[in-house]
Amino acid sequence: MIYTTLLIILGMILCVLFTRSQTDGIYIVTILALYLCGCITFDETFSGLGSHSVMLLVFVNVCMCALREAGVFAWIVRHMPQRSKGSSIDLLYGMLPSSILSAFLFGSIVMPIMIDTLSSWGRRVSHQPSRLILPTCMAIQAASCCTMIGAPGNLIIATLYEEKDPCSLDLFEPCLIGCMILITTIVTSTIMVRLVGVSKTDYDDIQPDAHTVAKQLPSQHRTFFAAATFALAIILSAGGLCDMVLTCGIAASVLVISGFCTMQQARQAIDVKTITIIACSAAIGIAMTKSGVSEYIAKAIIYLGQGQYAYIIIVIALMCTIITQFFNDSFVMTLMTPIGLSAATLVHHDPLPFIMMILYASTLSYCTPFGNPAAIIAQSRVGYSVSHFMKIGVPTTIVSFVVAVTAVLLLY
Repeated sequence: MIYTTLLIILGMILCVLFTRSQTDGIYIVTILALYLCGCITFDETFSGLGSHSVMLLVFVNVCMCALREAGVFAWIVRHMPQRSKGSSIDLLYGMLPSSILSAFLFGSIVMPIMIDTLSSWGRRVSHQPSRLILPTCMAIQAASCCTMIGAPGNLIIATLYEEKDPCSLDLFEPCLIGCMILITTIVTSTIMVRLVGVSKTDYDDIQPDAHTVAKQLPSQHRTFFAAATFALAIILSAGGLCDMVLTCGIAASVLVISGFCTMQQARQAIDVKTITIIACSAAIGIAMTKSGVSEYIAKAIIYLGQGQYAYIIIVIALMCTIITQFFNDSFVMTLMTPIGLSAATLVHHDPLPFIMMILYASTLSYCTPFGNPAAIIAQSRVGYSVSHFMKIGVPTTIVSFVVAVTAVLLLY
């Protein structure tokens, strides 16, 4: 069964790399192939649909829709400063609010809003928009590793970890090291933008409809009520007072019942593609573990790491960081999490630092626009080339990698 599973997984990798097929479609075909070949049972094939991560994603999607309709994002846009405060400070005006949002809302939601916001604001204060948007994109990527709901890949890790350990991961489990990576990313990218600059793109000469986010701003009472409802859900779950799925579910229900969004808007906000990927990832992880594929690769990693915990962590981090420059971070976490769990079992170590290292390293896709949805959106909208990302991203990736590995080794 190990060779059958390995061939199917390799086929999935090749399809993701060389075809333009939708990723969720590739995942569905993969789990069906694993089931038909006897690698997993029927129950295991669809076990991911009932996971905490899938339910959490549904509720967070509804909350995001309600927050948008309540004018929370528009409020942020309206309160941007009216004049330039200096080059470096202006960069922070884009990175800080987007980082806070991206820690709890997916980067694919935050990035389009920030592109429109920074385009309008940049022209108002005589700044090149592309110069503001690129470091903001990297900050959004870094912020996604500060919480377990910052990116779909984080939920994939949480789902696979549940298969290994019945205890679910805390919302702020990755927060401490994630904040270190975020601060490192912000500081390094700001320095690099100041040193090497960002070449102009055609987008800088276009006058976009930049105020679409902030055309209609509801009453501040409704805006603050919506923001406070979601914030309360996060605080209660972070404090361990209530389960995260329960609090987000209640928050989503309250926001819909209160009329911040309609049921139709709530249904349309649910990201079926991401839910499919997370649900299928659980089945792929089970297949890799049952067949021995993850153990086989884990043994190779342990050999490269000479059986030493620190070296094994470094090898895993290197693999994730390199692969995520070319593949979506969710895909990297799907493949590497079962391997990390197997490596932890083989060396008789707590699996938490292994999967946290995978989470952090898979986020460091700053060198290319291929590894993160936010970067893909930025490239598509603004017209960045790979060289744009490499000039700022390579030094930022190297420094952030060193910080992430050092912090994991010292704190776990």
